Amino acid sequence: MGPWRLTGNSVSISTACAVNGWHRAKTLLKKSEMGALLCFDMNNVRYLTSTHIGTWAQDKMNRFTLLPQDDEPILWDFGSAARHHQLYAPWLGEKRSRAGISLLRGAMSPEMGRAEDVAKKIKAELVERGLEKEPLGVDIAEVPVLFALQKEGLHIVDGQQLMSEAGSSRHG
Repeated sequence: MGPWRLTGNSVSISTACAVNGWHRAKTLLKKSEMGALLCFDMNNVRYLTSTHIGTWAQDKMNRFTLLPQDDEPILWDFGSAARHHQLYAPWLGEKRSRAGISLLRGAMSPEMGRAEDVAKKIKAELVERGLEKEPLGVDIAEVPVLFALQKEGLHIVDGQQLMSEAGSSRHG
């Protein structure tokens, strides 16, 4: 069946294919000013993690992935999906697929604190790696999440171009 294999009710990509995608982004990240890259765009999340939960979520910006300098991607997803990735996406490792979602494009009210929760999770990962003072590239984000990241003292820069460049190598 090539690099694809069925796992439960979804299709996963083999470890070699998964690592190849984030390796290109990681190489470009190393050459950039950014200390880490934060992605909410579902295509970029899929590219960095080789995981997908269905086209219904394509426009929700609920899953997110952090690619820190000199490290591997960390994925936050719905709790049941995070557990599924732990079981069926061995390239992520058990500790790099975590429960946590963003605002579902405004479906969660500001009073729920989801934007602040996302920002705190990202800041904690950056602090753990000594990257909190480095620019954080973001591909796309909901405005409350962007404001919450800035409120945490993070310097946000355009990460969309890096992912566009990484993705262009897939097609040519």
